[in-house]
Amino acid sequence: MINRAGNKEKAKRVLNENGNLSGMVGMEILYRVIAAITSVLLGAMIAGGIGVVSAVVSAPFKLFGLAGIIIAYVLITPIATLVGAIAGGAVAGPFEVARYRYYLSLRKNGIRPKVTCIFDAFDFFMQFALVTGVRMLTIMWIPVLIQFATLLLAAVVAAASRSYLAAMLLVMIGMIAALVVAAYRSYQFWPMALVQADHPQLNAEQVMERCKAMTEGRKFDLFVF
Repeated sequence: MINRAGNKEKAKRVLNENGNLSGMVGMEILYRVIAAITSVLLGAMIAGGIGVVSAVVSAPFKLFGLAGIIIAYVLITPIATLVGAIAGGAVAGPFEVARYRYYLSLRKNGIRPKVTCIFDAFDFFMQFALVTGVRMLTIMWIPVLIQFATLLLAAVVAAASRSYLAAMLLVMIGMIAALVVAAYRSYQFWPMALVQADHPQLNAEQVMERCKAMTEGRKFDLFVF
């Protein structure tokens, strides 16, 4: 069982030791800035790429009118979601790992590293990017499959019955189901960046197996925490 009150008290003590608070604030600011810049640049690149691909792929479908446009949307949306999630995880993941390495060093050794150690992520960038990319693929492939099946079923219902309300209801149910599955899988692999920070020698499969073992029977505690 996770002792939330105890962990909070320990965290407060660590914060107030040896000027750690200022270092942590600096780390969080730097990490958030990097994450924001990465998200904006990567988001723009992915959006632009998806826009071009969508235009090319959907062009033949438009010849079939509204039905063709719906089919193109059903095909492209889930793929775009999956690609965006994997790319985002692979690019931002290494910096998240470096951030955890800062906190682990502080907690284990009592030594406050420089906040610029977040750029040490470049030393293991490809290794961490691969693991975090695999993590996002593992988390998102089932929700994306649910999303695809729901959109396809909704398109069939709308075409067959002309009941767009029923189609929208199906889409909403599918989206909720996809979110629930994604949340569950996210909690299952929640400590991945922490495990990578503590054991950089592990590969993606080993990291995920360790995460599953750590979160087994504790997902609700993590949700509350």
